[in-house]
Amino acid sequence: DISYKPAEFNKTYQRASTPQTTMFYGGTISENINPGELEISRIIGLFETLPFVRDPESEGEQVITYSKWRVVKDIPLVSIVHHQDFKRENSYAKEQRENFAKFLAEHPKEIGEKTRLVVDFLANEFAKGNTPNDYDYLISAVYSEMTTKHGLAGVFYPSVRTGGEGFNVAIHPDYVNGGHIVPEAVGECTIYKRKQHTIVDNETVAMILEGQTEFELKPVEAKYHAGKDYIMTQLYPEKYK
Repeated sequence: DISYKPAEFNKTYQRASTPQTTMFYGGTISENINPGELEISRIIGLFETLPFVRDPESEGEQVITYSKWRVVKDIPLVSIVHHQDFKRENSYAKEQRENFAKFLAEHPKEIGEKTRLVVDFLANEFAKGNTPNDYDYLISAVYSEMTTKHGLAGVFYPSVRTGGEGFNVAIHPDYVNGGHIVPEAVGECTIYKRKQHTIVDNETVAMILEGQTEFELKPVEAKYHAGKDYIMTQLYPEKYK
């Protein structure tokens, strides 16, 4: 329930998976965070999965379940270089572009230019924000599938829904089943929203031990839970003067 969608239930093209196949999707942040960069990886999941959170005019509340995973074995991924339209800079994207520039400099100019054009094209496909039809993901989905057929686990690419501030990974299920990545914790939180003002409150949590396959969510400690009554005073101060 907190892992990947079974392949038979995947009926559409996703950004990094094709129909009747599946991938494990996750979000992560830069390892060496600079001041002002995104620090909480959970935010990536919220923006990637909930149109409610992304809508600047929405109001209300919604509960979401999330999980934290730990990498225990190397996972070989293709890294998609940030598309130029992403306006946010972060430490990993900068390092990524610098390494790519060094790679191009080691090859003849003609080969380097063709390589750059291919990479720019793929970056543009992975950076699509407006995707009303599932086939809008056709190219990025098929490319991701190709990586898994050539000895790789999948792709690592900028999170479109966070404007490139965070990153997503799409990993083939074999690497999840093979223990390359294991769950550490599961939690529930409630998202309270008043247009562009959003507050996320912790509700329940469960720690997962190695080899554990079932879990029970229990209320978080009081110090980690603000409560609806308090949050409403923050979102609607005019009603609680």
